[in-house]
Amino acid sequence: MLLLLKLVLVPLLMYGVSLAARRWGHRVSGWLSGLPLIAGPIMAVLCFEQGAAFTVEVAVALLTALPATAAYCLAFCRICALAGWLVSLLLSWLVFAVLAAPLATLQIGPAPALLLAVGSILLAFALLPRPAGAATLVRIPRVEIALRVAAAVALMLTISYGAQALGARASGVLLTFPIGGSVLPAFTRALHGVDATRHLLRGFVAGLIPFPLFFFVLALALPVVHPVAAFAAATVAVAVMHMGVFVGLRRWG
Repeated sequence: MLLLLKLVLVPLLMYGVSLAARRWGHRVSGWLSGLPLIAGPIMAVLCFEQGAAFTVEVAVALLTALPATAAYCLAFCRICALAGWLVSLLLSWLVFAVLAAPLATLQIGPAPALLLAVGSILLAFALLPRPAGAATLVRIPRVEIALRVAAAVALMLTISYGAQALGARASGVLLTFPIGGSVLPAFTRALHGVDATRHLLRGFVAGLIPFPLFFFVLALALPVVHPVAAFAAATVAVAVMHMGVFVGLRRWG
């Protein structure tokens, strides 16, 4: 069930954000990638299969590991100006791994984990280099979209099997691994250049700002209310904050 959900969600998300880049530009497609469109439904399935306590543990572990995702984005954005897409991707993955490993061992509650996650994302956004030019619409051929989808599915399957073998905390950490944040910047750097990649990653990191709120609400609500109510509250909270970030992104860039 969980694998089937991922096999459906990951291609749909990658296809959708690629079409969004065609319609509104790389920054908006990056911002859309920050929604918990994959992790959210996966958490719902985990809750159904493993129970609320397991899901809370995954949610807190995910929050704790999010600074590694923020650092990954910052690293890729800076390295891509000096190297091609492959070197940028490999070095940024290394940054993620080096930070995620010790973060996975932290034993902290939902509130400190939320502060750690949001603070690291805001810091990464502040340190991202600004694009030289304004965002523009781009032509993304169908073959590129197909390759993006295939690469995302392959990456997701690798992470998925690792999570199944390693338990709740490792599952939370692996859910922070930037699948869309790997595929989209790599293709954008290779085919559309450094400036487009910066637009994409500024949108992606801005979209990550409300992302931790979903898991924080879950961690607080699941022990005390029905799972349907907990997921509904988390979805409303992240949707409202996400729209606020979008308005701010348009106004202040």
